[in-house]
Amino acid sequence: ESGTTGEDNRGIFDDGKSQLLSHQDISKMKEEGASGKEIVESMTEHSTSFKERTKFSQEKYLTKKTKKHLPVVKIMECSTRNLCKMHYLRGPSKICHIRMDTIAQLCLLANVHAQTNVVVMETCQGLVTGACLERMGGFGNLVQVFFGDFPVRTALDNFGHLSKEDHSILLEYPLHRIGALLSRDEESVTCQGTTGSP
Repeated sequence: ESGTTGEDNRGIFDDGKSQLLSHQDISKMKEEGASGKEIVESMTEHSTSFKERTKFSQEKYLTKKTKKHLPVVKIMECSTRNLCKMHYLRGPSKICHIRMDTIAQLCLLANVHAQTNVVVMETCQGLVTGACLERMGGFGNLVQVFFGDFPVRTALDNFGHLSKEDHSILLEYPLHRIGALLSRDEESVTCQGTTGSP
């Protein structure tokens, strides 16, 4: 083991010259179908400084290269928590920087559960609406009040785990027609069912 690791890293300089494999060589290996493990092994073999590194430094180097060339795909359950985390990491401003704990508080304080009538008006791409639908489980009525010509449901489209029954309780109502509720104009008051539900 004494010949495979160095005593310290004093003689190692991160100038990019210690790796003999070029980016083109690595790309070529990937095109030829080499696995990530084979690429990392080849990189360690073609590194002039790898054997001079300490054991800790070698492990750190291997971890870094493994993360880069050996990607791991993790399949996660489709849930409000995971969808909120995904949208928050992608672009938090699109969902008004809302986090899962805030959605949980909204649903709790609004007493959202099955067999209730809920009205939602949001600008979080449909994330709050989807959370309410998931919590109601297809029982009750959920009216999404929206501003403009149609409701924005970009995040709601990602709730693929919701069934047709879950979506069947979702109704929509435009904000500019709220005045009809006050004047009791029966023709204007009817809610529309969703058109884009699965």
